[in-house]
Amino acid sequence: MSGRKRIQVDESAWYRLLRSAEQLREVRRDLPKLVEDVRRQARVDVERGFADLRRRQQRSEESVQRLSEQTRTLEAETNQRLQQQAADLQRRLADGVGELRAETRAALDAQQRAMASALAAERRERIAQSTELTQRIDELTQDRALAEELSRAWLADADTMAALIAETLPHERYAPGELAAVLTRLAQARGNHELGRYDAALAVSQDGYHTLGELRVKVEQEDLARRSWQSAAVQAVALVELLIEENAERSVLGPDQREIPGVVLDVDYWSGGGLAELRRLAGAALRRARDEATSAQALQRICEEEAPMFEAQLSDAVQRAGLSQLASQVRVSLADEVAQVLAETAFYSLVDAEFADTDQRGAFFAKLRHENGSEIVLDIERAEPDSGGVVLRVVSLDHDTESEADRRSRAEAIQRALAEHGHQVHAPLAELPPEPEPLAVGEDRYDLAAHRRRGERSEGSTRP
Repeated sequence: MSGRKRIQVDESAWYRLLRSAEQLREVRRDLPKLVEDVRRQARVDVERGFADLRRRQQRSEESVQRLSEQTRTLEAETNQRLQQQAADLQRRLADGVGELRAETRAALDAQQRAMASALAAERRERIAQSTELTQRIDELTQDRALAEELSRAWLADADTMAALIAETLPHERYAPGELAAVLTRLAQARGNHELGRYDAALAVSQDGYHTLGELRVKVEQEDLARRSWQSAAVQAVALVELLIEENAERSVLGPDQREIPGVVLDVDYWSGGGLAELRRLAGAALRRARDEATSAQALQRICEEEAPMFEAQLSDAVQRAGLSQLASQVRVSLADEVAQVLAETAFYSLVDAEFADTDQRGAFFAKLRHENGSEIVLDIERAEPDSGGVVLRVVSLDHDTESEADRRSRAEAIQRALAEHGHQVHAPLAELPPEPEPLAVGEDRYDLAAHRRRGERSEGSTRP
């Protein structure tokens, strides 16, 4: 059994200063470059998303030409209104990338209000037309030929509108079952028409047609709203992905809070894979945002909740990486200070040093040797995860050659020296086995050559 002394060392003053510094959480943003990259990709995404909408609009125009005179003008005006709304939305989405979330949401709200206003006006117009024709039904029943002609025309127009909705619109996504319900009513109207009950057929077919017209507008607007959120969600997550890459490597700050030339912070390595996990989450969110099966509500959550959460997690990863690297520097610096104390007070010389399995995020070991062959290992690790405090173990490998009093005297000398250097140090304590973080059978925690061999064998180990 080796003799050991445990000394708890708290954060130094400069480490506490850096720990509270806001720049550790600040996500680096090369905004002009980032925005231009997002804008370029957004234009591609928006153009792709609206290409099928233009094809649908072309199909709508062709269908309008097959309508009777009594509905053609109204539907042509509706087409023009929907096309204008789509064009305005596409332009706003393509041009408003630089503002991303806040400005995009404002544009979406304005678009929704405009759509609701247009829909209300169209409904009022159609109700007025329906009321006028309903008031003439009694009169029309006296002219069976005219009633038959109008009933046939409304049924034909309803069939055209139903086919347009069924073949070009995602009606089951936004209005499940509504088209089927109208088709059932139209089948009843067609039965009445075949039985010569033209007045009943006319009333139901006309109402069914107007219901289909409202259904078409409803689905078109819901689809536009979804496209809006899709574009906003894709842009928001795409920006996060670019921010992740922009912050994958950061400059390293020294005790004076100035950048250390030529030294970089590998955020993924020092955050324990936090950046890789964030890449995975953001990539999955981006795939969902681009998936046409994702609902408007889910897209809104991606835009308003997930993307901001990813940015916050990126800030956390950057801060955690900075603190982790800084804590590693603290461990090495502390080992150097203790080695100097032992050299001056007990004539020990540093002969080897290594991190556990050569991983700079783990414990640091420094081996010292006396001219008489006695060896000491300084074992320094974090007191707690994400803290600046460390535990220093002074392990005497040749404990039989010195007394407990000698070991205590040496630990107290180390304590005084560290306190003089500004460290907050707790009183030394004797520590008995089991050793911290027990290793597998046959492994020696203080065999530094073994740590190097394990580090070399470790696959996928990243070096900063």
